[in-house]
Amino acid sequence: MLNQDGHPVLARTLDIAMRGLMPVRKRIVPWAQGRVLEIGCGTGANFPLYGDISALVGVEPDPHMRKRALKGASACSFPVEIVDQSATSLAFESGSFDTVVATFVLCTIDDPGRAAQEMFRVLKPDGLLIFAEHVGAEHRLAHGFQKRATPLWSKLAGGCRLDNPALAQLDAAGFALELQSPARPAYDVFPVVYGFGRKGVLA
Repeated sequence: MLNQDGHPVLARTLDIAMRGLMPVRKRIVPWAQGRVLEIGCGTGANFPLYGDISALVGVEPDPHMRKRALKGASACSFPVEIVDQSATSLAFESGSFDTVVATFVLCTIDDPGRAAQEMFRVLKPDGLLIFAEHVGAEHRLAHGFQKRATPLWSKLAGGCRLDNPALAQLDAAGFALELQSPARPAYDVFPVVYGFGRKGVLA
């Protein structure tokens, strides 16, 4: 959830806070190819991980994040465009991207289900979705903790919801998902899932 002025403090500290998740990014982001759309590119943490892609369009509504992402874009060997758009209403033609990348972003979007549908729409029929998200815990006590902690956590972390059901949202949008993440204990209060998706039942 983005407030009108964005999140200046979070923009300055995000890379440090998310440092522990960099190994996950390194496993999946290099698989991107062709023309790439990154949803919620933030400060540009994924930019150095892209390989031989033709172009990158980063969607980022937070002005403070965009400012930092633009600095990172200057070091890229491929064209980068950072746009101020909502992930729930993308101003791109259907089937216009070879790869869509979404890492740790659905939890912060007001309508993540709609964002997943938009990601599905703009991806080419044979395109690739690359995703990494933290999701709701399986164990009822861990899930209960997530729900109790989310209101405060959300204020500190730019609207992030700990218990967001990202896999269900991507599945409902029509993606056939292939998880690459290892199994996590049911009581894990911060389970992370990642992998790939292709156009499935709605294609």
